[in-house]
Amino acid sequence: MCIRDSIRYTLTKSAFEVRVKIYTPSLRLVKEFKAGETGPGKDKVFTIPAAETANLSRGAYYCVVIARSEDRDRAVSVIKNLIIFR
Repeated sequence: MCIRDSIRYTLTKSAFEVRVKIYTPSLRLVKEFKAGETGPGKDKVFTIPAAETANLSRGAYYCVVIARSEDRDRAVSVIKNLIIFR
């Protein structure tokens, strides 16, 4: 089984909370992870635990990375692709 298990993202400001959500192509939420607090800087990497993706079917998924600001009133997101091969 080969899974691309890392999601890379870059923040320009500190984030109080970073979440990673995985959706099917029909936009059904299948997994959600909390990546915690993080500061600004170069590429951040969130590694999806292999056990969490073991029950997902092979195919394409969307990953949405959501970062909420320290004052908790603003959130930004980015959409990434996740491909699962078996």
